[in-house]
Amino acid sequence: MKTSHIRINQLAPSLPFSKATIWRKVKAGTFPKPIKLSANISAWRTVDIQVWFSQCGGDFAGWLASVEGIHHDAR
Repeated sequence: MKTSHIRINQLAPSLPFSKATIWRKVKAGTFPKPIKLSANISAWRTVDIQVWFSQCGGDFAGWLASVEGIHHDAR
């Protein structure tokens, strides 16, 4: 099964808050937790971001179309 991942540098510019706020929201439990792809690389599963968008009433398909360079990883 192919899973898409998105890293913070791709995610942050398309959200209305900073990288620091994303991490604060992760810690507070109000934003999905990323997964570790390697020792130094964390990324979010796009499905987790899709669920978060749905809960917020956002347009995930429109947002996803605006984000470039999503990393596809077979896991």
